[in-house]
Amino acid sequence: PVTYDESPVKFLAGDSVRAFSPERITEILSGGLMLDAYAARALAELGYEELIGCGVGENVTGFGAEKCISREYCGDYVNSYIPLHRVRNESIFRLVPKEGAEKISVITNNDRVEIAPGVILFENRLGGKIAVLSYSILGVENDLRHFICYQRRHMLREIFNRMSPGVLKVRVEYPADFALQVWEDEKQITLCITNLSYDQAPEITLAVYANGLSAEKAFSVDNAGNLSPLKDNIETLPSDYGVRWKLRHRFSAFSPLVMIIKR
Repeated sequence: PVTYDESPVKFLAGDSVRAFSPERITEILSGGLMLDAYAARALAELGYEELIGCGVGENVTGFGAEKCISREYCGDYVNSYIPLHRVRNESIFRLVPKEGAEKISVITNNDRVEIAPGVILFENRLGGKIAVLSYSILGVENDLRHFICYQRRHMLREIFNRMSPGVLKVRVEYPADFALQVWEDEKQITLCITNLSYDQAPEITLAVYANGLSAEKAFSVDNAGNLSPLKDNIETLPSDYGVRWKLRHRFSAFSPLVMIIKR
């Protein structure tokens, strides 16, 4: 998820945090925050180790995979492994968790023996909910498949929901291989839903975390900008908050559906 507005959850990568004022750093550390290894190291060196929940040590060597160990955050992917064989040797760092930090994944060697923490979670004294990754996600990385995978998708969704429930305003719950772009204002929510799989999908399960929405006000948009009602293609599913819809549509590979939900 990407936004250029202020958000209750932020993601910092690299050394850019070194340019922030102490006041801005404290503000960011008071909310939901995910850090890659370089950003975590920068904050630790600036004296914020106690607020991010870990120190950052030397590079980890001899790694082979990342094991998902938390059922709460990894769901059915718990005890599965994310291969790291294409990751640069300089990309993974040894996190040194502080008291109260929780490991939700670990780095293992090729014999599946734990050698370092993978992802840790921490709630600091400012009320900030912090997640620290043990690896870099900078543009210099030649392969980020360990970051863009089914396990990570589930893990990030649960982490973001822990930091700020409903921060992911819209999501495709099923199937997994879908990209989603969202634009929102006071009048409507506009979605661009794209099937990234080569398999055609006849329907998706869509969750929208906003109250007062109705299938009667859902429309598809064709290439000429014309609106067509989607109400006959939508089945409303049980939901504790917002709406969950089963949306029937022929989702061909890489052919987006543009959808408008009027408020």
